[in-house]
Amino acid sequence: MMERQTSFIKKSLTAVGLVAAVLFNACPSEVTNVLATGQSVVPSCTQSENLITCACPEVPAANRQVGSSTGTATLSELSNGLTIECPKTTYEFVPKESTHVCIAKESTSAPLKACKATSTKHPIKDLLIQTTQTKVPEWTTTKTGGHSLILPPETFPIVDKSFFAGCLKTSSRRQRNADVECLVKVDVKARTSAVRDGVLICAYGDKSNTSVPEVTLNAENNSLTIQCGEEGEMQPAPKYLTAYHCTDTNIENCK
Repeated sequence: MMERQTSFIKKSLTAVGLVAAVLFNACPSEVTNVLATGQSVVPSCTQSENLITCACPEVPAANRQVGSSTGTATLSELSNGLTIECPKTTYEFVPKESTHVCIAKESTSAPLKACKATSTKHPIKDLLIQTTQTKVPEWTTTKTGGHSLILPPETFPIVDKSFFAGCLKTSSRRQRNADVECLVKVDVKARTSAVRDGVLICAYGDKSNTSVPEVTLNAENNSLTIQCGEEGEMQPAPKYLTAYHCTDTNIENCK
């Protein structure tokens, strides 16, 4: 009796093993997709004159290059245009709103997905200096379906800032955690300290003061306004301006 029972158990286990093997071999892609934890593809960024173009490739799943690296674009007064191109069929551009960009508030494994959910969106105008003569910059759609952002030179901030945008491929319900992100990190370099129409606008980026602005006061141009912004303070202190001046670039050498 015991021998028959043991034989039956062995046969049952063998049958279960065969069924499991058949299921595994019949749906290998399904298993692979479930194990995927979200992926990223690296955009290719190239510059032509004052425009940077970052293209996100659509690589077949079997050959997709995966990595944690991101493409980086640097915008400045001399290179102030950015275009991001997404694969037309399967990816969407993030952020969706033309007046916003994505700002990283904390570390996340899916920054574009978080931005799409509105948790890290930020108005473009809040990153820049607002002028009455200039329309607030926003994303526009190019003839080829790309998304372009042009920052007028006069709107560049007085400190270095950054944001990100990119292309997101959202997985289906059957492909859990298989989202694909193509993220473009954008560094916005601070403007150059300069005098415009009798106003010295001070900036504090790492390349804002490679040369010292000079001002000549005469009978016709007899006034100067200095804008330090919230990030800086006047030197020497305003209460001493009627009696003190600085003779060189060392602001501690004022007399």
